[in-house]
Amino acid sequence: MPKLAIADTSEVDRPDKPSPLKRTYVNYVFPEKTLLFLTVFLSICQALLNLAGPLVWQVVVDEAVDNMEWSERMTNFCIFQVAMIFGSHTLSAVRARILEGISQRLTKNIRIDVYKKLQAQSVAWYYHQKTGDLHSRVISDG
Repeated sequence: MPKLAIADTSEVDRPDKPSPLKRTYVNYVFPEKTLLFLTVFLSICQALLNLAGPLVWQVVVDEAVDNMEWSERMTNFCIFQVAMIFGSHTLSAVRARILEGISQRLTKNIRIDVYKKLQAQSVAWYYHQKTGDLHSRVISDG
């Protein structure tokens, strides 16, 4: 009876080991972790503000139908609705501004690292590379 060969799994990529690309990405994003958590918090607050409108409408309509008191309740509701909309848009603008800054800093840091890496290459390495290929790889952000 032939013996089955057991594959050596010591060289197999383990899922618990992060890939070099993942480590590099984490190195760029890690300094921005506080601002990223802030933007997640702002997104949650904005979602809650957007969800509060229908809930308030339900209360206002139910009380208005039962009590037939429209004027004072509707005035308060309209003020509250405008405040919720203003707050939601303000949070959205602040979140977008923070994410824009993070994006610009990440792009700048990656470009600086690419420039440093290219400057560290030998002249022989450049001799074997096509100018158009180098230019295309450096210029494209994709």
